[in-house]
Amino acid sequence: YQLVLSEKPTTFTITVTSEAGENDETVQTTLKFTYREKYPDETPLYEIVSQENLDDNDVMDIIKLLEQQVRKMDYLATVWYHFTFWLEFLSQISFARYMLLI
Repeated sequence: YQLVLSEKPTTFTITVTSEAGENDETVQTTLKFTYREKYPDETPLYEIVSQENLDDNDVMDIIKLLEQQVRKMDYLATVWYHFTFWLEFLSQISFARYMLLI
């Protein structure tokens, strides 16, 4: 799911949702990406537009981890990389919450 907001610079949103756990709860964020002039040779800019079932500490943790990974990649991370990174992290949060309920 994505929504193109503008074409110059290219800006769009992507909603990332974890798989539902046994209790059918998901965690979700909507990310807004803006391509830099030299994309994909420069990582896109992104911001969190909304979040669901996430606390601010979770968000800060994922931002910190993502920024570390992007630096290791010499700032060449694509939108796909950002998306899969967020999806994996959200799924881990959802699974951890499910395990606490058992």
